[in-house]
Amino acid sequence: MADKVSLILTKVERAKKHISDLQVACKAFFDTNPYVIGTYSDLKTRDSVYYLVSDATIPTEISVIAGDTLQNLRSSLDHLAYQLFLIHNARNVSTHRVYFPIAKSLDKYNEQRAVIMKGMGQRALDGLDALKPYKGGNETLWRLNQLNNTDKHRLLITVGLTNLAHSMTLTQRRKLERVFVGSHPATPVPELRNVLTTPEIIRCPLKVGDILLSAPESEVEPTPRFHFDIAFSEPQIIEGQSVYLTLHAMANSVENVVLSFRPLLG
Repeated sequence: MADKVSLILTKVERAKKHISDLQVACKAFFDTNPYVIGTYSDLKTRDSVYYLVSDATIPTEISVIAGDTLQNLRSSLDHLAYQLFLIHNARNVSTHRVYFPIAKSLDKYNEQRAVIMKGMGQRALDGLDALKPYKGGNETLWRLNQLNNTDKHRLLITVGLTNLAHSMTLTQRRKLERVFVGSHPATPVPELRNVLTTPEIIRCPLKVGDILLSAPESEVEPTPRFHFDIAFSEPQIIEGQSVYLTLHAMANSVENVVLSFRPLLG
């Protein structure tokens, strides 16, 4: 039989499979060229303005896959807490509700700790305390918990199209070239025309009419590139951050949490 940690990690592996499916679904969506970008000249500023002309509805499947991923990751942490509790309470587990505590503040965590984690060994308690599983202590775990709760009680996580990057302006590119020359004086300056930069404002969800880039015509490439992604759009939890990258980071974080308790679980 597989060891306890390996069994717990099967939930994480399932989450990673969902993340892989999510990546495929996102690519399929963007392969349809779901957005159209328009441009016009601002008569007052003489800037070239690029804006979103039209978009498409993001497939519901993407929110569903995200929710399944969150559920598996959160569940793996609860399985971990259960196994840590069993070390000292194998005969009394049915009388105690055990789950991995993730709280909205340190004070709330301490309240949960006193009840939920009662009976765990000191090493397990120290390990959980070191994770700081509360808002302001471990944002990754806190967001995982909040998003999972939202998905369970409201059916679907809200996602939206976001603008993560665009082509650099001429001034931005020249500035980066100067920095490169200063740090690598003997190395030829690489071609930077295809390098993207983060916009001043990242919007999520993007709406038709939203401005993606505004700059003097002389500053903009003839055909500037824009990088879009599907991002979480959950106010007070997480907004404008890639669903795929966020879940990928969460899976790695949860896996590391589980592995950190291997010495206790054998």
